[in-house]
Order: sequence, then C-alpha cells, then structure tokens
Amino acid sequence: ALKQIKHPSIKFVLLSFGKSRAVVVSRAILLLILFFPGVSLAQAGGATLEKSALRDMNKHRWEKAEARLRKLLTREAVNPSARHALSVYYFHTDNPAYHLDSAYRYAVTALEDYRGLADKARGRLKRAALDSAVIAALRVEIETAAFQEARSQNSESAYLLFLSHFPSATQHKRAEELRNEVAYQIALEENTAEAFKRYVAKYPDSKRAGDAQL
Repeated sequence: ALKQIKHPSIKFVLLSFGKSRAVVVSRAILLLILFFPGVSLAQAGGATLEKSALRDMNKHRWEKAEARLRKLLTREAVNPSARHALSVYYFHTDNPAYHLDSAYRYAVTALEDYRGLADKARGRLKRAALDSAVIAALRVEIETAAFQEARSQNSESAYLLFLSHFPSATQHKRAEELRNEVAYQIALEENTAEAFKRYVAKYPDSKRAGDAQL
C-alpha cells in the first residue's frame, strides 16, 4: 500500500508491507523501485540509519532523526546523503528546529560532498536516486522559501540578510531591487538631504539613485 506523506520540499511515500513493516522513502526512490525492479530496497533506501531517520521525521520524532543523522556524519564526515537528509530535517516546517539557514548549509555541503566523491561512489548514490540535481533542487526550494520570508517582512534588513546568506539564489537581483526600493522609501519618509545622501552612498547603482540626487 502507498501513502503519500506531506512535506514542504520533498514528497515522501510510505511503503507498507503488511502491519509489521513500513519504510519511508522519497518519491524518486519509489519510482526507481517501481520502474527498475533490479534495484533492491536496501540499495534504494540507503543506510539503515538514514531510513530510520526518515521514519522518525515522518512520525515527528525530530530529536531521534537528528541524532541518527549526526551519528552518520560522525562515522563518515563526507556523506552527501546524510547531509541531504539533515537539510530536509531543517526544512520541514513541522519541525520545532525548522531553520532555513541550517537547511541551506546542509544542502550546500551535501552538494560539495557529492561533487568530491569518486565516480563509483556517485554511481551508487545515483542508483539510490540521489545525485547533484536532486540536492540542487532542494537548495533552490530553500532559497525560494527564504526569499518569500524576506518578502513577507519587506524590510531593508530582511533583504540584506537574504542576500548575504543565500548568495546563489536566483532571486538575488530581485532582492537587491526590493532592498533598494524599501531603503528609498525610508529616505523619502525622512525627507532630508542627509537621508538621500546616505541612500546614494549605500546603493549608488540603484534605479532610485538619480531620484535621490534631485
């Protein structure tokens, strides 16, 4: 039986084998099992600790999930799959430890770990439905969530924080434009020569720089 588990970033599926056995895997892994029957569940699901951690996340046992994943990293510092799972852990909105910066950091380091692997090790992960494209897609979703959070605050400081913490985000240019506009509105409210001078000094390339100098 298949049961879809809601998740803000990655869709998980619960594979149930009667009442006694259930394994949580990603949708990508499920498709791998269904369409490539030669791939075993053990190969597709990764290490036992990782599967247990995903089960724990599904059941909202957050501390246990984190402990299992950190144990994996202690055993093997270069571990893109464990780092990817930790990124998912921090990106899960039901998690009390939800933290976009941490989710992003683990997505970035997972990608770095993956790129540093030998071809054979990459091949093993790819057979388990984890590759650079999967990790990069998660990173993009985290960046998008961070940008949406900055937009909801719509303050100069929020955009500055986004720009400094998520430098590779596709929304980088848009965040700069929004930051500049918010800062200009602040200068307008103050409406002094000194306020406009500060604005031009901070954002000389802004589209509003010309207006501020009038």
